[in-house]
Amino acid sequence: MENKTAVADPHMRRLVEARLNGSGFAQSLGVEIEIVSPGNVNVSLAYGDQLSDRDGCFHEGVLASTASVALDLAAGTIVGDNAEFKTAEYKFNNFQPACGHRLLAKSHIIKSGRTLVVAEADLFSITTSGERHVATVLATLITV
Repeated sequence: MENKTAVADPHMRRLVEARLNGSGFAQSLGVEIEIVSPGNVNVSLAYGDQLSDRDGCFHEGVLASTASVALDLAAGTIVGDNAEFKTAEYKFNNFQPACGHRLLAKSHIIKSGRTLVVAEADLFSITTSGERHVATVLATLITV
């Protein structure tokens, strides 16, 4: 997938890249930044056998983890450079298997307060015929 990174400003891009590069787990998944704007971050990753379930599709744990990474990055665009987050609540709705050559997570902040951030991520499997919505995550993050 070509680099489609869109950024509101260079400082925000550096912030999001630093947050992503600081996560060994996200790096092990191969997460890449696609789009960045205040309160919104899209990330994607390429399919690989190490990320698959027995059916040859992305494992649901990969979907949930990719969404979590995207939500953390989006929260960082709102709360600030040094903010750290932990998940206070997480609801994962899986609609169908995520079969495709790429997984895309589109995250956005619903509401941000002093200590809590409510955010949502929609996950899409990417195939040669386009995007297919496969899951949605609703989460509450707490600043620590």
